[in-house]
Amino acid sequence: MSESTLRRAWQIGRTSLYHYEEFNARYLSTTLRDQKIHCADPANLNDPWDCKPWFNSQSLQDPEVFQKAMSWYHRPADQAKATLRPDLKQQWEASLRSDPKKLVKFIDGQSRSIQGMVSERRLYCLTPDPRSTLMW
Repeated sequence: MSESTLRRAWQIGRTSLYHYEEFNARYLSTTLRDQKIHCADPANLNDPWDCKPWFNSQSLQDPEVFQKAMSWYHRPADQAKATLRPDLKQQWEASLRSDPKKLVKFIDGQSRSIQGMVSERRLYCLTPDPRSTLMW
C-alpha cells in the first residue's frame, strides 16, 4: 500500500482499534496490572514470509533490474552512501556486475542485515474492523 493511499483509523472516523490473539492469562494480567502490552517477535509469526526479507541475486543478472536495485541501494535517504564518490560507486557496481560470487555475497549480506534489524523489533497488530478474520 502506498503512503498516499494509507489511511489511519482516526482519518476514517474510527475511535476503536481491535487486537486479536489467542488468550494468554499472563499477557492479559500484565496489560491490566502494569499497562504493558505483549508485542510479537517477528521470528514467530504464523505467516512464514512475514518480516523475512530475501533478495534474489539471480534476478540482478538482468541489467534493468540491477540498475533499479542500485538506484534503490544508493537512494539519498542513506546519508552514509550519499557521500560515496560517483567514480567509486560506478567502480563498485561494475565489480558486482562482473563477479557473480561477489554479487551473491553482497545480496545475501543485505538480506541478513535487514533480517537482523527486523529481529530487534516487535509487532503489535491492530485493526479498526472488529470482524477482521485476517487478524486471526
